Amino acid sequence: EAKRREEEEQKRFAAEGEVRKQEEEEERQRSAAEAEEAKRREEAEKQRLVAEELARKMQDEEEDRQRSAAEAEEAKRREEEEMQRLDADEEARKRHEEEQQRSSAEADEAKMCEEEKNQSLAAEEAARKVEEDLHRLALEEEAAHRRQDEERERQRLAEEEAEASKKEEEEEQQRVAVEKEADLKQHEEEERRKLAAEEEANQKQQAEAARKGKEEEEQERQRLASEEEEAARSRE
Repeated sequence: EAKRREEEEQKRFAAEGEVRKQEEEEERQRSAAEAEEAKRREEAEKQRLVAEELARKMQDEEEDRQRSAAEAEEAKRREEEEMQRLDADEEARKRHEEEQQRSSAEADEAKMCEEEKNQSLAAEEAARKVEEDLHRLALEEEAAHRRQDEERERQRLAEEEAEASKKEEEEEQQRVAVEKEADLKQHEEEERRKLAAEEEANQKQQAEAARKGKEEEEQERQRLASEEEEAARSRE
């Protein structure tokens, strides 16, 4: 009877050991599956963040392109308006010169009539008119030169202003690009730190679970050894 009970006890111990081994194997498989699932979710999150950043970057580039095209169209429209205004000014100047020439011709005709009436007075008047005409023409020519100089200066200032505006726009675009790049790097660094912290926490959790498993196994082994020792004393 004692031998039978001992055999049954040994069988029970063996069965319990087999059950514990099976439970440990299932726990190990479950931990591995959980780690694999966590790794898969982490990879999916990385891919999602990369896709979102790429879409945002493409949208920003498209908006920059559309804004640049609109600004170029506006600059072209202003240039065309300026050319039309200059053409109108030139036409007005030509009409003014023609009116002056017509007035001068009429004055010459009046002068010739006056000469027929009084040659002496006409000669003096003609000399005076010639002098005045020369002075007026000189003033008009000087004014024309001054208007041309002013127009050239205005064009030069407009070109310098357009060049400065273009340079400021390029600098602004470069600054925005640098800021975007810095934000992207900072976001990637924060994401990497977060993932590293999660990985470290998972490793600690797995290490803690393994330690607890070893402690439970050691306690079970000690309990079995105590039971076996007690059974041996009982048999003695």
